[in-house]
Amino acid sequence: MKIRGLTLSIFFVFTFSAVRGQFFEELTSPQLNIPLTHPPELGILISKLAFGPSSGLCSGRIIRDITSDLINGHIQVLDQTDFNSLLSDHGIFLGDRIDQENISNIEKVIGPSALVFIHVQRCGTSEDQYNDKESTYDARTKKNTRQIGYFSRTQAFLTGNIRVVDLTTGQIFAAQTFNFSPGNVNKSLTGYPGYPDAGIVREQAFNLVRTQLDRMFLPWIEATKLYYFNDKAGNLKQAFDALKAQDLTGAFDISEKNLEADKNNPKLKSKILGHAFYNMGMSYLFREEFDSAMDNFHQALRYSPGTIITQAMATCQKEKRLSAEMQQLDQSASVGISATNEAPDSTLQGQNTPVLTNADVIQMSADKLPPAIIIAKINHSTCKFDTSPASLSLLTKSGVDEKVIEAMISSN
Repeated sequence: MKIRGLTLSIFFVFTFSAVRGQFFEELTSPQLNIPLTHPPELGILISKLAFGPSSGLCSGRIIRDITSDLINGHIQVLDQTDFNSLLSDHGIFLGDRIDQENISNIEKVIGPSALVFIHVQRCGTSEDQYNDKESTYDARTKKNTRQIGYFSRTQAFLTGNIRVVDLTTGQIFAAQTFNFSPGNVNKSLTGYPGYPDAGIVREQAFNLVRTQLDRMFLPWIEATKLYYFNDKAGNLKQAFDALKAQDLTGAFDISEKNLEADKNNPKLKSKILGHAFYNMGMSYLFREEFDSAMDNFHQALRYSPGTIITQAMATCQKEKRLSAEMQQLDQSASVGISATNEAPDSTLQGQNTPVLTNADVIQMSADKLPPAIIIAKINHSTCKFDTSPASLSLLTKSGVDEKVIEAMISSN
């Protein structure tokens, strides 16, 4: 019984000491922002899209918001007016219902891309008032008193759905709903206060929808924080100072030298050696060398176990997975672009001569090929360009050079 009690006492003291040590490390060690890049939630990279007919109050505002973000994210967005004119010129009527024949005809006009439909079911604000008993502390009497609190609330409501259609297949490959109802409350103890600004609450709802749709189409950043040890012992502070100066290479080199010196220092505490391994792992993590980072984190865990290291290991594994997903998307996009450029036009099936279309020229311009090279390609290719007024306007807004457009007109 005594031995068991002694063992329990030692374990308790050790556990308490370890927890206290981890708490102290978290309290004294600086934290670094680690950005984790997530792939688009669609699961594919889209280079071009158009918005189909939208419906519901506020749908136009949502489209304007997301359009600016998509363009900044290097996705080509067809101007709605030009897109509608283009469809009209080709006798294509597009409603909010998906018609396979129309989808196929649209793909022939604008090339491979996605068609996005946004439907808003509710967009508005409401105001209400209520009261409730509250306990407040009176500093003068040093007592808690119960009073009636009066509240005025403004709440926004924005609900709807989004559908994304692949023009190549005519299939819906993504559909999401959005449902947000943020609200602000004003409080008073002397009567009902004024209502919070409805415009501010409405903007909160739009921003929430905007974030959701951005994450559908664009890679997005998740900010997370990890610790970095800056002990004076083991010269770890010098590496941290290099990091503060945004010198990642310098921090890596210093951490590498520190680790070699610390491993050969028999007087160094094991905790500091664990910190040196951990910082080396962080340096590899910054370089996205995830396997080397994990090797060092495992070594750090041997000498200085704790949640700081296990959290870093979990983040490293997550970032490795996300990086692989992004790389897979990039490869899929490259294959898709190659397949698109090599695919023969449907009117020339069975022939070996590729046909150059408006979509090819827009893609070459987006890829920053010099106008002279694009013109040379036009002059040595079989071309089937649409040079209607709406298409010319679309070409100009897509960034196609004026001389290239002239060459397209001349080729016809």
